[in-house]
Amino acid sequence: MIVKTAELRPGCVLRKDVYAKSTKPLMKADTVLDAMHLEFLKAFLIDTVDVDRVNTPHQHWLDRVKRAIGNDRSLSLHRARHKQE
Repeated sequence: MIVKTAELRPGCVLRKDVYAKSTKPLMKADTVLDAMHLEFLKAFLIDTVDVDRVNTPHQHWLDRVKRAIGNDRSLSLHRARHKQE
């Protein structure tokens, strides 16, 4: 969804690359925005960006844990292995 940069919060995830007056992107898609990114967007006068979702404060951490663990089946196998030890 297209969001004004003034409405962005840390934890938002970019859907598309962000460009200014260059062929190189200022920020790449899938970047999880933090306070420094938000200041950077303001400094380059970027009015709107396309974000995938607005994360909760801990969503980025939860996403990393989910990727590290994998699907539910691998989590069950992980638990089963540790029970045996």
